[in-house]
Amino acid sequence: MKKGRFKSSKHWIDDEVLVLFASVVAEARYTGHYGPRGASQDLRAINRLLLHRARDERQPEPDQQRLLAKTEHLLDDKRSCFGH
Repeated sequence: MKKGRFKSSKHWIDDEVLVLFASVVAEARYTGHYGPRGASQDLRAINRLLLHRARDERQPEPDQQRLLAKTEHLLDDKRSCFGH
């Protein structure tokens, strides 16, 4: 794999949550703060996905924090965002 490329996770739910968090993080970077009202639909979808998986594996909160941090990291790496 080339440096700066995004590798799909082993679980499809992680990939879906990363996409949903991307809009939340992008909005926060634009406005300067995380606004739960502006991203409420995305946050509800994230919670539904993580709760669905939590029934099978573990609690959703650590996953949510981990995936938010991963999304922020991916968006920090401009090469991964633009495919260069």
